[in-house]
Amino acid sequence: MIMSQAEFSQAIEDKCLRLTLIGMSNIGKSYTAMRIARAFDFKLHEIDTLIAKEIGKSSLSEMAEWMGFPYEPNHAFNASRYLDLEKKHTLQATKHSGNVVIDTTGSVIHIDNKSLKTIINNSLVIYIAANEQNLDLLRKQYYKTPKPTIWHGGAYKKILGKSEKQSLLHSYRGLLENREKLYKDMADISLTSEQLRAPTLRDKQILSLIQSKLPS
Repeated sequence: MIMSQAEFSQAIEDKCLRLTLIGMSNIGKSYTAMRIARAFDFKLHEIDTLIAKEIGKSSLSEMAEWMGFPYEPNHAFNASRYLDLEKKHTLQATKHSGNVVIDTTGSVIHIDNKSLKTIINNSLVIYIAANEQNLDLLRKQYYKTPKPTIWHGGAYKKILGKSEKQSLLHSYRGLLENREKLYKDMADISLTSEQLRAPTLRDKQILSLIQSKLPS
């Protein structure tokens, strides 16, 4: 929900500003959301944590193991369950009273279009963009230790003559590229991970940085 700089200030004063942070895993969403919540007394909704609690997992690593890989028989069912819970908790967060910051998961862009429109219409969606160095690190980490994730819309493709793991690694680059496009399509504004992690950026300056990206 795009707004002007004046509307942004008024929403904070009226305690009705909702910020939804989107982007790749490990790009700084949780860190930024925590800083905003701490500095400005926003209600923080950590969607990953809410999902893990509901499915009875005590850590994100347990939840990832529960989801499985796309070539495993339990993946499709568990991924669908995960997205249902993601939709439920993200939509609930956009209806919460007061100033709110929503720390989404990397797969929020894969919930249904109607729900995405509701999120967009009820919050300011901020994409924390990854640069090529960030993406290269994600790929290297994944190639070293493949982490279960949601493979949506046939992103995983078994390659003739290659193992399932080799096919998974080959498909991962395409998954990241597709997600990057979907994040851009969903976002009202974009900030880079460098901007938000800059050592000179104090917690109390984050909302001003966000506001500067809005139309005057």
